[in-house]
Amino acid sequence: AERSNGDQCRKLSEETMCEKKLLPPRSVCKAATSEHLGCPRRNDPTENLIRLYERWGAGGFDLVITGNVMVDRKALEAPRNVVIDGDTDGALLRAWASATKCGGAVALVQLSHPGRQSPLAASWARPSAPTDRGLRLSGVGVQLFHRSPRAVVATGPIVSHFRQAAKRAVDAGWDGVQVHAAHGYFLSQWLSDEGPQRRRRRRAQLLLDVVAAVKVDPSVVVAVKLNVSDFSDFSFLENDDEKGENTPPPGGGGGVDDQGECLRLLEVLEDHGVADIVELSEGGTYATGMRCLGDARDFVPRGARAAGLFEEERGNHNVDAAASGALQVYERFIDGGRKRRLRIIVTGDVDRREKAAALHDLHPDLVVGVARAACVDPNVARRWRRHDQDEDPTERIAPPPFFRRATDRLPASFRRLFIPGLRFGWYQRQLWRLSVGRQSDPTQGHAAYLLFVLPRALLFEPARLFAAPHTRRTSLIAWVAVLSCFFTLTSRQLSTKK
Repeated sequence: AERSNGDQCRKLSEETMCEKKLLPPRSVCKAATSEHLGCPRRNDPTENLIRLYERWGAGGFDLVITGNVMVDRKALEAPRNVVIDGDTDGALLRAWASATKCGGAVALVQLSHPGRQSPLAASWARPSAPTDRGLRLSGVGVQLFHRSPRAVVATGPIVSHFRQAAKRAVDAGWDGVQVHAAHGYFLSQWLSDEGPQRRRRRRAQLLLDVVAAVKVDPSVVVAVKLNVSDFSDFSFLENDDEKGENTPPPGGGGGVDDQGECLRLLEVLEDHGVADIVELSEGGTYATGMRCLGDARDFVPRGARAAGLFEEERGNHNVDAAASGALQVYERFIDGGRKRRLRIIVTGDVDRREKAAALHDLHPDLVVGVARAACVDPNVARRWRRHDQDEDPTERIAPPPFFRRATDRLPASFRRLFIPGLRFGWYQRQLWRLSVGRQSDPTQGHAAYLLFVLPRALLFEPARLFAAPHTRRTSLIAWVAVLSCFFTLTSRQLSTKK
């Protein structure tokens, strides 16, 4: 039965490559969620991760995309990332694919390289990035728990890592891969980073090379993830003159038109002819704060039109502000019903049945991406389709406020990082509950995340002491440094009391 299910999914992929009907109208996608449920020692899939994806696979989704899967064992976004390379346990990878496809969903592995967004807990070695500019937090201006990266000279090894990971994933039974080029990770940094002045084609070339590399077979489904707001720091498209000046936004004015830049990259991918699906998100980055998890008052909508005006034009307030930027890019892309080869996923704050229905009513061919709602209810797609009258968990579960009066007094720049971080941790705890067979818990607080999970994700993961040799050495140094600081501070306190 397992082999039959995999053969059916592969046959579907082969047919859709010709017919361009990969997913049916009004499709719902389980968008990528950073679960951090991999083995911290070997970075393999775990039984908990497989169990979680089995629940999502049976949850009624048409498409399921995994969270961050790293292509390089020396470049992790978190200590508990899954890595696909020559040392990965193939049996666990196959079990993960089989569980994800148990309900007939198309299953994609999201492949990623973190670039400068690699914390000390993952590795104390200097990360690789397009430039040597470190991760600086917007409004805070300091680099916390991340080392300054070294600039990449040759991109060949990066492309090779993606190709090899894609080949191993497809051989294990996955239907394809999603190339993560959003939210400030390596490919996003390459597209939007200031630094070496790369011509417009050169900026896109690495992404195009990676997309072509992961197409290891004609039947493989290839998706790309883009973030609409990733292009604000530096223009992706540059004029071809000697000065390389940024292309001004349509209609004049200063700055960079995020949506215009994203739209033009979509056109490049369309002309390239290799990718099948593009996911458009508007979630933000580690450096600027995750907009999708923050308070609306802290994140002023940008782009060609304000989100409020967009809702007013539509006359439908179920089209939420967080999804409106990506939706606007999609509408400009299809340009009044123009037929396109690429299938588009729009992800961003679609946490209610009414919002998903509103997006599908506007554009039936649009794939609606769901992330947070899936973190509290693995059956959310089936529930929405059936219009169950039973209580919907997504209607009642949301992260509890954290000292609301205190956070209200914080500067907006700090709130943009602090509040999304707390909410991210809360949803991650819900994922852990689902992975061990429990139900989500609306009373779950922030204490466990702040005291245990966050320090282990950013500063020090004890299990890394027993990891591979190249991480064991740096983890041991970190452990010695932490103990030294602790004993130094303790001795000073004791001497002060005396």
